[in-house]
Amino acid sequence: MFKDYLCLGVIGNVPNHLNQANEAKDFTELHTSDFAPKGVFPFYSKDSDKEYLKRFCISENELILDGDFVQIEPELCVTFKAFYENDKLSDLKPQFYAAFNDASKRVNENKISSKKNFSTASKGIGNLVPLNNLDELNDYKIHCYLKRDNEIIKYANEDYIKNYFYYSNTLITWLIDTINNQIDIATLEDIRPLIASKPANLLICLGALSYTPFGEKHYLKNNDEIFVAISKNDEFINVKDGSCLHQIVKSNNSSK
Repeated sequence: MFKDYLCLGVIGNVPNHLNQANEAKDFTELHTSDFAPKGVFPFYSKDSDKEYLKRFCISENELILDGDFVQIEPELCVTFKAFYENDKLSDLKPQFYAAFNDASKRVNENKISSKKNFSTASKGIGNLVPLNNLDELNDYKIHCYLKRDNEIIKYANEDYIKNYFYYSNTLITWLIDTINNQIDIATLEDIRPLIASKPANLLICLGALSYTPFGEKHYLKNNDEIFVAISKNDEFINVKDGSCLHQIVKSNNSSK
């Protein structure tokens, strides 16, 4: 259902994640607060002039590797109804939320987007839950675990959604301004060409958790199982009140 969506991610919205991902150095030329996101990046758009960004990459049950050095990025994603005025984005209205894996390759690239869409299933999304306002999720946490060799291991440090640097109306205001005005700088890119066709819906990932010592040092491999959950308690499997993603990791070097 997301093939007509513009899919974006927020970078630098969680303490310490950029340092752990060895990406903080990429933003030294940006003059932003230590407590503000660095920008947004695209990971899918049918309107992109980059072939890899045109490849639909969201799966509900698998993650297909293309090479090594891939880490889970557990996040909250929100789908928004988009509104435009004078060819600019004017408003974003939340529609649904879900657990999301914005998996990323830890390789040196000129742009963040080229680390993100690396196969036909480089992203994962859990069940969609209706959402009217981001504040409805204030009591929810994000969780992330990896199952490897029959052992379930905490991969990232769970945290409340409300602890994102930017959240709720502050985040939405920032998103609108950033999408309309971000320039091609550092590893970021101009988003304006991707909204020129005025896509009716946007899917936006709000930022990845910080890693546990295990998650920081271990990359994904074939047959791993990924669990990302948005829940009010510590549930991360069969979540009753929230959203849960379960992916099986597969190797497929022909997915380029």
